Amino acid sequence: APISLVPLRGLGCDGIDNDYDCLVDECDEDLVPPTLKLSYVPDDPFKLVADAIEFLIANLCPEDDCTGSNDLVVGPVLLVPGSCMAVVAGSPINECIFNATVTDTRCNVSV
Repeated sequence: APISLVPLRGLGCDGIDNDYDCLVDECDEDLVPPTLKLSYVPDDPFKLVADAIEFLIANLCPEDDCTGSNDLVVGPVLLVPGSCMAVVAGSPINECIFNATVTDTRCNVSV
């Protein structure tokens, strides 16, 4: 196939044995880490940090070029300490930063 039709050529799950070990698309060829995408963003802000974490756990969608979704695990989702602040001084806290992890259990990689 032309290179334009195989965007991951040489990066792992491209259907090619890139390291010539007679195994196609195994973990040591998987050079693209899993990612997390948010399925949607709610219109209304959360009143509690716990509610935001619950929402993120339920709505973060893991993706990977090599590993199916059954082998991708989301969590933990943690509040970054000291990250909650008011966007406008004196107003209620309305902005927080969270860290989320996705683990590819097939290749034992977390990001």
